[in-house]
Amino acid sequence: MICACFIGLLAWALHSNGGPGNLISSSIVLTKSQRAFRIVQCISSVGGTWGGAGERFSDWSRFEKRKNTAMPAMAVALPITVTITAMFGVFITTATERLNEGTPQWNPLILMISIQQQTYTPISRCATFFAGVAILSSQIFVNITQNTIPYGMDLAGMFPRYLSRRRACLILVILTCIAQPWRFLSQALIFVNILSVFARKLFPSYTS
Repeated sequence: MICACFIGLLAWALHSNGGPGNLISSSIVLTKSQRAFRIVQCISSVGGTWGGAGERFSDWSRFEKRKNTAMPAMAVALPITVTITAMFGVFITTATERLNEGTPQWNPLILMISIQQQTYTPISRCATFFAGVAILSSQIFVNITQNTIPYGMDLAGMFPRYLSRRRACLILVILTCIAQPWRFLSQALIFVNILSVFARKLFPSYTS
């Protein structure tokens, strides 16, 4: 579903704009040091994004029948997947820059809102609906495989007499709904305020 969604977005963006846009052939001139910094910055950003997922690979690779069976697949699939996904993001963003009045938009959800605002037709509403369903399904799948089930494995391993993996997963889902972390992370100011509260509790002399 997510592959069909991104391929459809890419095809629509390139066709509507008549090409990838101006960001690919930008006239911005960078020095060697600036270019090197941007490359390191991009590598750090991608590495940070996949760092959390990398911690959970062992939760699944431990089920392999032979040692290191998963290594070739990960060594080939991960770089290709990350590279292609990033290319899709770049092409879609630069092709839809004109749609967003010259402002590049990386967030596909906000992009689809802009699409509806520009072309509020039955076809547009239908396409953005199914694209939204695909992105939602992807997020649910990622959270189940990377967070919920590994947490259930860990908690069930700690309390095998009382918890199964399914029960532990349900506990995580309930606690997540109670904690509502999306409210903490929705704005930078809220997140900083929460950190400052913890800092004041741990360090009474903390003033900044």
